[in-house]
Amino acid sequence: MKLFDEVHEAVAFKNRTRRIAELLSELLPEGAKILDVGCGDGLIDKLLLSSRPDLDVVGVDTLIRPEAHIDVTKFNGITLPFEDGEFEWVQCIDVLHHTKNPQNLFMELVRVASKGVIVKDHSSNSSVDAQILKLMDWAGNAKHGVALPYNFLSGDAWDELFDRAGLRVEKKLVKLKLYPPFVDVFFGRKLHFIAKLVKYQ
Repeated sequence: MKLFDEVHEAVAFKNRTRRIAELLSELLPEGAKILDVGCGDGLIDKLLLSSRPDLDVVGVDTLIRPEAHIDVTKFNGITLPFEDGEFEWVQCIDVLHHTKNPQNLFMELVRVASKGVIVKDHSSNSSVDAQILKLMDWAGNAKHGVALPYNFLSGDAWDELFDRAGLRVEKKLVKLKLYPPFVDVFFGRKLHFIAKLVKYQ
C-alpha cells in the first residue's frame, strides 16, 4: 500500500494539482473574490495565488486541516454559511461526486455566487467509465477517510443541472491533460471536465 501511494503521488497527484491551478488561473477574471468549496488543504489555491496574486480566495470544507494553506471555514456539507451572492465566483474541484446529493450542494454554490461557478468534476457515460472513476476515487481518497458514494453524473445530467440552475456555459474543457501521457490514455480521456458557468443577468 505504501508503494502504491508513492506511485500515485508521483504520477498523478502532483501533476493534477499543478494543472488544475493552471486551468483556474486561465478561467478566473482579474481581481475576483472567490470561495473554494471543499478546498481540502488549499494546496491548489496556494498554487493559484502564486501566479494570480490579484485574486482573493477563501475556502470552506467539512474538515479543517491544521496545515491548510488558505483561510478555511467549516460547514456541514449541506448549507454554505454565507449570504446570497457573497462571492463573485465559487469554485468546486472534484467535490460534488463525494456528496449524497450533488444537485443540492451545486445549488448552494450558485446561491452564494454573484457572477458564476467554476466546477471541475467527472462525467460517467458508460459502465466502463464508472468503474475507472471508482478506482481513481478510491486510490486518491480512501486513505484520507473521504466519503466515497461514487455519485458520478453523466454528461447529459450535468448539462441539465447547469440549465436548471440558470447558468450559461461560457467555457468547458474536457481534455485537461492532468496526468502524464501514458497515464492519461486510461485515466484522462473524457472522464474529466472543467466548466466556467455564468449566471444569466
